[in-house]
Amino acid sequence: MGLFGNKDEKAARQSAAAAEVERLCGLTDRDLALELVEAFRPADSKAPRLNDLQVAMWALRSFDAKTSLYIQLRGPIASALHLLESADVTVRTVLSGGGYSSLTRNGEAALEGGTVSEMLTPP
Repeated sequence: MGLFGNKDEKAARQSAAAAEVERLCGLTDRDLALELVEAFRPADSKAPRLNDLQVAMWALRSFDAKTSLYIQLRGPIASALHLLESADVTVRTVLSGGGYSSLTRNGEAALEGGTVSEMLTPP
């Protein structure tokens, strides 16, 4: 192994990250939303407030991802978060430098009860 690690190992990790981005981008907005809503699951007693980049980082948390991969997820993540907001699962708070999404009370209950899928189903 070289001074800075194994290049083949790094290439394999980056290839796996690229494959995951391709998979995520290939999902429907609904299916992606169902995966991403887990990012809002409370780790402690309080659900997180996440901006779009933090959601992308959560989605690729198991991979050694380059910035360009996060950029590829911008559109799909924005669409999925919009769907969650439209279904009253999350609420978007806009600030001067950007904004963040967080669970609504209905979203907290649905995530806890496993009923987010039903909330995303059109009436």
